[in-house]
Order: sequence, then structure tokens, then C-alpha cells
Amino acid sequence: MDLSVIIPFCNEHPQATFTIRSIAEELKNRDISFEIIAINNHCKQNEEKGHADDGGAESIKACEKLNDWLVCLDYKDKLSHWNAKRIGVNRSKGRILYFVDAHVIVSRDSIYNMFKYYDSHHDDLNGSLHMPLTYKVLESRKLIYKFVLDGGHFYHYSFTGFSPKYYPQDKVFEVPCMSCCGIMISRELYDLTGGWPEQLGVYGGGEHFMNYTLSVLGKHKWIWPFGTCYHYGAPRGYEWWYDDRIRNIILAHYLFGGEKIAREFISVAKGRPEVLESMLQDVMKTSKDHRILIKSRQKLEITTWKNAWLS
Repeated sequence: MDLSVIIPFCNEHPQATFTIRSIAEELKNRDISFEIIAINNHCKQNEEKGHADDGGAESIKACEKLNDWLVCLDYKDKLSHWNAKRIGVNRSKGRILYFVDAHVIVSRDSIYNMFKYYDSHHDDLNGSLHMPLTYKVLESRKLIYKFVLDGGHFYHYSFTGFSPKYYPQDKVFEVPCMSCCGIMISRELYDLTGGWPEQLGVYGGGEHFMNYTLSVLGKHKWIWPFGTCYHYGAPRGYEWWYDDRIRNIILAHYLFGGEKIAREFISVAKGRPEVLESMLQDVMKTSKDHRILIKSRQKLEITTWKNAWLS
């Protein structure tokens, strides 16, 4: 299998079906073998938050037998689209992975040409390839990420306009970080990071983990400017909460930077110190093996990478 497209969703009917069809039409009848793996993350936790099942998963599953490229799975342990993605990867067969949200329409020839470029330039890129996105489907203003170091210790990011005044529009170029909606990455490189951490919750932390773990592993992030993920920023059929998000971000900092970087983050994070400390202790206990794996493979410290980008 050449390409596995991984799409987590939770109460996003009918947007998820539009996304699946859009990507399938982009890849069908080309010289590329592909599969689309959609992972339903509606679970008991979401019911307890007051969100009933919208039937979207049943709709997609009913179409599996009609499309040999489509697989629909369930991840019901907890709300976590990161872990839904992890389950999708475990089931996938492709040597290259493409992660995308369940509420996008892709531009014509975007994923196909992106795959061809990534496949033929994989060794030179030595990292991940990302597509610019919009915040609304019908918007024309494209966005990428810029690196933000909040409070001197929070390895963060924010949207910035993909303007021709500041960024090339006609060639692939390197960036310090980028959205994981529209990220293409080889299975080998994904495995090098240890994959999406099992301890991640519903929202936040996953992009911090992937971007800055790739950095300490000596890998790069690149923008593919010749396509667009037209993203649909709208309310979802699930919710996130602050404690879960802040714990996810503590986890990410611990994994790419160790206890020192995680402690520096909680020194500037919002929250009661004793609660943040408890979260950190739990993270270090439950994710120790993942941290050891990353540390054994890393090529540089996150502060060294940061200083290089900010110089």
C-alpha cells in the first residue's frame, strides 16, 4: 500500500462523509494504491458530556462494502482524536501516512502531487510535509503556523497568514512547526517518534508533541504550497476542557524535553501549582517509557533547536 489516509471523527456528520469523498475523488484512478481509515471517537465520555451519537459512524460503516478503499473503526476508550489516529495507524498498511481532520475539502490534485513529491524526495526532506489550510471552507486566505515561545518556556505555535510577501509560493520550504491537519509523514518517521502518545486526551498537546519531537530527533517540517486543506472551523459534537488540555501539553513537553522542560512549562502555565505538579508526576509515571525511547533517539536538545530558529 502506498498511502494510508487517517481521519478521526466524533459526531461530525455529514462533514466527515464529505471529507472522505473529497479525498477519495482526489486519489481514485491514479497510479497510487491508497486506503482511507476513518476512526469514530464517540464514546461513553462524550455521552456523559451531553453529546448523543449523531449516527455518522453507522453511515460510514454502511458504505465500507461499497468501497474497497474505505475502513471505519471505533475508538471508545476515551475522547482523544490523537488516540483514534493511533488506532488508525495500527490498522493501516501504507508506507506513507496522511493525517487530516474530518471537516476539510482538499484542493484539486493536492494530495496526489504532494504524495508524489514526498515519495521521491523523502530522503532529502528528512521530515514531514504539510499543506496550508484555511479556517473556513470558502475562505481564500491560507494559513500556516509560526513558532511561539510563550512566557519563555511554553513551546507553542499560532496561525499566521501564508502571504507571498513573507513566504514562497512556488517551492517547498522549511518551517519550525505546522498543523497536523494535512501532515504527510512516512511510517518509518512516525514510528521513530513512538507514535501519538497513549496518554493524550481530547484536545491539545498532540501538535506540540509531533512538531517538537521531530525537532529534537533532528527532523524537519516542510510546507507543500501547491495545495490547500479547506478547513471547516465550526462547533463540533464534542467538547474539550482546560485540565485535559493542560495535561496534554505537560505530557508533550515532558516527552520532547524531559522533566526540566516540563517543569519550566508549568512554571508559566495557568493553574494551581499543586494541581500542575500532580499532573506532571502522573505524566512522568505513565509515560516514562515513551520519554526514554525519544531520549535514546534524539539528536539535539529542544533549547538548542529553539536558539537556532530564533537566532
